[in-house]
Amino acid sequence: MSTRRRQEPVGRTQARTFMGTALALVLAALAGCAQPPHPAPKDLSEPPPPTTTGIASVEYWRDIKPILDRRCAVCHGCYDAPCQLNLSAYE
Repeated sequence: MSTRRRQEPVGRTQARTFMGTALALVLAALAGCAQPPHPAPKDLSEPPPPTTTGIASVEYWRDIKPILDRRCAVCHGCYDAPCQLNLSAYE
């Protein structure tokens, strides 16, 4: 008695390979076409509340002037040109 397995015909093996490949492609296509669930729409009827940074009040001399001196006056100061952009006053 022989314990060898019977070999399948070549055509049947090719058919199984083709069907497996086709099934994998169909499943991949279906997975690619699936859409994720949509989140609930936001209520746009009311504007969001303003965010606060913890500063009670803003003062020109304490908060704004130092920023203008560091960032703006360097290029836009025009101290020796006719434009004379004066950043030392609030006006």
